Amino acid sequence: MAATPGVNVDTNDFEQVVADPAAFYLDPEAILADSNLSRAERLRLLREWAQDIADRQNADNEGMAAEAPAKVDETGLLRRVNAAIERVEGETDASIGIIERVWRRLTR
Repeated sequence: MAATPGVNVDTNDFEQVVADPAAFYLDPEAILADSNLSRAERLRLLREWAQDIADRQNADNEGMAAEAPAKVDETGLLRRVNAAIERVEGETDASIGIIERVWRRLTR
């Protein structure tokens, strides 16, 4: 499998990736660029990432934030994730046939 820039997917367990997309993708654009993902998978990862950010922001607002070694611009990142979600929502899976998607899954 050719490496996709910004992707650190070293597991075949999609549920593990969904649990923490930021651990496997450097940025939301890397999810968009990952040709091994279907439209539905990209949406699921991006929505989970957006929810994770929102949860952290709510915890921070309530004074329950965990200590982080480096403060990330979560608001900017959330904007990028939401922009990626909008982009995927505007796509269709019609351009990729079912056989090609199955083949991509099998050859990962």
